[in-house]
Amino acid sequence: MNYPKILVEKFYRLAFNRNFAEAERLLGRIKNRLPKGDWGKGFLAALEGVLAACRTRDDKYVFVNKLPNDKKQLLKAAKDFRLRKESQVSSDFDKGFFTAWEYLAKIMAEGKVKRPS
Repeated sequence: MNYPKILVEKFYRLAFNRNFAEAERLLGRIKNRLPKGDWGKGFLAALEGVLAACRTRDDKYVFVNKLPNDKKQLLKAAKDFRLRKESQVSSDFDKGFFTAWEYLAKIMAEGKVKRPS
């Protein structure tokens, strides 16, 4: 499925830098460009979850803070998300959801987005 990668990358950067107002505005633009249906809903749910996680300071439950730090481990995480996405038992919602997480792990591995501080 297609999604606006440049906007999504910018969204992650804004959320991680705690620029929530701009991230919310961008989320609306992303939503309008996602495919309609369960895949798009899953992708959007992942982005909304990342935004909610960045808003909270409680690291105990914040999954995004549990992503590994080094490139090799981030690429392994991206591969794990891809395998979950490609699983025959995954619903379209799950496929969209894991696509968003796979992309986040990839761009973190490439150094395009830094973990929230």
